[in-house]
Amino acid sequence: MDVGPTFRPMVIDVTNELLGWSMVLFGAAGFLFLLAGVYTWPRGPRHRCPGPRSGPIRRLLTFGDGLHRGRCWYDLSACQPDESGVVCCPECGRSVVLARAMRDGR
Repeated sequence: MDVGPTFRPMVIDVTNELLGWSMVLFGAAGFLFLLAGVYTWPRGPRHRCPGPRSGPIRRLLTFGDGLHRGRCWYDLSACQPDESGVVCCPECGRSVVLARAMRDGR
C-alpha cells in the first residue's frame, strides 16, 4: 500500500491554495489601509507644537523625534510670534520657532 506519492502533492496543493488566498486577503487589507491613509492625510500649512522635549532614551529610539509625533500637537497657526519668530504654546508651554514647528503630515 503505497500512499506517500499520491498524498504529498495534495498537501502541497492545499498549502499553496491557503497561502495564495491569505496573500490576497493581506494585499486587499493593505490596499484598504493605503486608501484610508491617503483619505485621512492632513492637508494645509498648519504649524503644530511638537510638545515637551523627549528624554534622551526616547530620542535615541525614535531617531531624534523623527518617528515620534510628540504629545502636544497644538495648532500654532493662530498664535502670534514675537520679534524673533518664537511662539509659546498655550497648551504645553514650549517655546518653538514658528519656522521650525512641525507641519501637518505623517
